Amino acid sequence: MISPICGTVGTVVRIMSNGFGAGELIRISFGNKVTINTTIADVTGRFDTGFTVDTQPAGTTTVRASGIITGQMAAYPFFIMPNISILAPP
Repeated sequence: MISPICGTVGTVVRIMSNGFGAGELIRISFGNKVTINTTIADVTGRFDTGFTVDTQPAGTTTVRASGIITGQMAAYPFFIMPNISILAPP
């Protein structure tokens, strides 16, 4: 599960999942970023971590959690909303 499911660059996204190996290293990927964060599953195979949306094209992308040892994977859609950060007179 991820929260929120959409946001602009700079949004903090929380990702929680289970079904991984106890103490397994989990790689979190986001859109075109192969590794945006890593975490370790607890003794029950669960994890709860977060990351900040980096600069990427607006639109639907995917958040993936991949277990390094088991190969277990969870994937969630995320919509990057467009945002105007600088507006100057012409």
